[in-house]
Amino acid sequence: MVLPGPRVKGLSIKEEGGRQLEYRCNGLAAWYVTLLTAFLLHISGIFRITQIFDQFGSLMTVAIIAGDVIAVIIYISAFYFGKATRVSGNFIYDFFMGIYLNPRVGNLDIKMWAEIRVSWTILFLLTVSTAVKQYEVYGVVTTPMYFMVLAHGLYANACQKGEECIPTTWDISYECFGWMLCYWNLAGVAFVYCFQSMFIYHRGPDFDLGKPVTYALFLTLLLAYYVWDTSNAQKNRFRMQRIGTFFERPLAFP
Repeated sequence: MVLPGPRVKGLSIKEEGGRQLEYRCNGLAAWYVTLLTAFLLHISGIFRITQIFDQFGSLMTVAIIAGDVIAVIIYISAFYFGKATRVSGNFIYDFFMGIYLNPRVGNLDIKMWAEIRVSWTILFLLTVSTAVKQYEVYGVVTTPMYFMVLAHGLYANACQKGEECIPTTWDISYECFGWMLCYWNLAGVAFVYCFQSMFIYHRGPDFDLGKPVTYALFLTLLLAYYVWDTSNAQKNRFRMQRIGTFFERPLAFP
């Protein structure tokens, strides 16, 4: 709510009478504040990051319940505030796909917040927690675990640093926030995509793929990330030029 970041206007929304909603895209600042806070809490002993690993089942249960409850609240709110959009009349379909395009609390867009701030941050913290747990139990962080920390760290960081690209995407300008998106962003992404990290931990410290395969995987990851990040930056610049908004700050790797 208070950290600095560019203010970006989304596309003209038909359901809002052609209005362009404004988004405060300070994801990068919030991301680094979150990482710093987690680090300080860990080294101080107030909340060691391994507690995330230890409480995996409890946290996942809370995330699942939260995803379900918030989806219900948003569905009811769409009718209460007169914001129901593209209602088909089929309750199951409408609840699953959503009928509320831009649920907001003040200037905070709940859909964008859940998609960017919650899912990928929790995923990265889960993987880091697993890596630290591996070190505490076995006295080593294995190469495959380093790979997962790097992969999830790169993706989470990319989402935050490129947040200003998101308000003009189809996800924000057209896709409604129903149970599918709510549940998946609050529970599904983090607690499904961390499976690889958990798998590596439970295989023990001797699990390795050998140096040739490991080097090839790291090289492939970094090259693929460079192409993905750079091409998305170029795509966003083109899109911003088309709608009359252009950001000079480069978004490409590194």
